Amino acid sequence: MRVSRAGRCGPVHLSLPVDCLDDLVGMENIPRFEDFGGDVMPLDADVAVGMLERLRRARRPLILAGPAFMTRAGRKSAASLQSNLQIPVIGMESPRGIADPSLGAFAQVLPQVDCVLLLGKRLDFTLKFGRAPAFDAHCQFLQIDAEAQEIERTQRAVQARLTASVLAQPLAAAETLVACAGAKSAATSGWLDETEAAIAYRPAEWDTATSSQADRLHPVEALRPLQALLDGHPDSVFISDGGEFGQWAQACLRAPNRVINGAAGSIGAALCGCGAPRQA
Repeated sequence: MRVSRAGRCGPVHLSLPVDCLDDLVGMENIPRFEDFGGDVMPLDADVAVGMLERLRRARRPLILAGPAFMTRAGRKSAASLQSNLQIPVIGMESPRGIADPSLGAFAQVLPQVDCVLLLGKRLDFTLKFGRAPAFDAHCQFLQIDAEAQEIERTQRAVQARLTASVLAQPLAAAETLVACAGAKSAATSGWLDETEAAIAYRPAEWDTATSSQADRLHPVEALRPLQALLDGHPDSVFISDGGEFGQWAQACLRAPNRVINGAAGSIGAALCGCGAPRQA
């Protein structure tokens, strides 16, 4: 319970020995939920200002945000951060990482980045461990994370290129960064527009894509009409599962709420998410 509520909050697997499950205990020995409160880890304002200054000095800064920023509330937080800082904020949760089909041509502009803030985003296989050619060999890294082992992971991967790091809750840290941003913004010289254009990019050939087999649809033909359905419902939930077809879906569709298979890349979890309550 303590692990689930501290650091990177979320579900954990708990395995109990059989003898503990079969034993009798008194109620006084059963811990209370409030005994396992997570540690509050705010981002210090002075640290926030220091990181903002490092980002502003960069020619092409970037903020990579972890899965916590991919919920509806999280995307709102990421959008606020980008708007106030005028620095691209990219949320990542796909096992395909920088090749996430919903990110368009993002992988092509990433090597131009000279300073990255990892905001609750692991520097793992999805980011090629920060190595070239995915990143410039001299790219500097900053990191805000709720777990010390993630900062240690980054340190091992990029060594001296991790120039600043701090333990803090990423979502709360985003609010502090916005509060400390003031009227200043990064001198991006069109960098934000360039990054957004790369993410929005989809091949022009998709507009006329058709199946080479009779009585079959190309994935784009099958999926794109569904966007109108999602747009017609302000609380729509887009659940993408499966193999390659699921990747086409993530490239073609967007919705206020998105559920994909996460960094683990498991297939089949959508079955339990697609059931709708029956009407009485």
